[in-house]
Amino acid sequence: MSNTKPGFGSRRNLILIWAFAALVAVGYTIYWAVVANQIEKTVQAAVSSTRGVVVEEIGIKGWPYRHTLVLTNPSYENADGLAVAARDIQLTASGFDPYVWMLDHVTAPVLGLPGGPRRTITTTDLRASVRLSSTGLKRVSITLAKAEAAGVRPDDKGWAIGQSAAHLLADQAAADRFGLSLEASNLRLTQEPSGPAMILGDTINQLIVRGPISQAGSFATSLKDWQQKDGRFDIMVGDLTWGPLQLRNTTGTLQPDPQGRWQGALATTGALVPQGVGFEGLSRSVDASIKDGLVSAYGLPLLTLPDAF
Repeated sequence: MSNTKPGFGSRRNLILIWAFAALVAVGYTIYWAVVANQIEKTVQAAVSSTRGVVVEEIGIKGWPYRHTLVLTNPSYENADGLAVAARDIQLTASGFDPYVWMLDHVTAPVLGLPGGPRRTITTTDLRASVRLSSTGLKRVSITLAKAEAAGVRPDDKGWAIGQSAAHLLADQAAADRFGLSLEASNLRLTQEPSGPAMILGDTINQLIVRGPISQAGSFATSLKDWQQKDGRFDIMVGDLTWGPLQLRNTTGTLQPDPQGRWQGALATTGALVPQGVGFEGLSRSVDASIKDGLVSAYGLPLLTLPDAF
């Protein structure tokens, strides 16, 4: 006859279950803290080693389900004058996958383009993600429904952009080459173009550009460094709708010279479509040259591109 008291076995099993659960919880908490510490140290090292990057404070929160990276007063300015800043940025990764980060939110973003003022940016439905690998950056993606850059003077209307998406992907076959895919709509310029291009107006209706960027590491640092490394952007796919002008199936190359002026060549099929109605004979293949920033076709100057730096 057994001497075991009624219910003793079930109580012992319950104690074992709770002890195991507590052990798992403690183990996971230690794992989360170790990963959080590694992330913080990695980000701090990246900030310290990247020229032009300043972050007032770096923190990690989100236990137990996620790691949320909090950057307080981050800013970046490169040698070309490109400047980005915000009051804070928060990105989140799963507690079990620190290689995929999603943007939670960015507060009070500011953007300054080379040669221009710093403008406060207002965005609608901004989404971004960063994918890493054991060897470095794998992919960066940004999408938005709308963004507006405020003017800095009464006569400055600023600029705006509609539904857009940008993706930067590492080339697995070449360590220092990235693929760029950019789609933008309703890009309103700060001013209307001059010369023959003034008939196009101040709004680019649609822009699609895809292709590889060589020497991508220096490209991310500054366009001056990129030029010195003989960096180049090869346009594999390009479409443009700008007022009555339509360019389709565009290919070519772009790279700056030591003075920052764009050089290159484009091959495209162009058409003039006034009020959305095409005319026979106005659509034809066009070979355009880009010399010292001036885009020309058939010997006629069409448009001057802003300097790279």
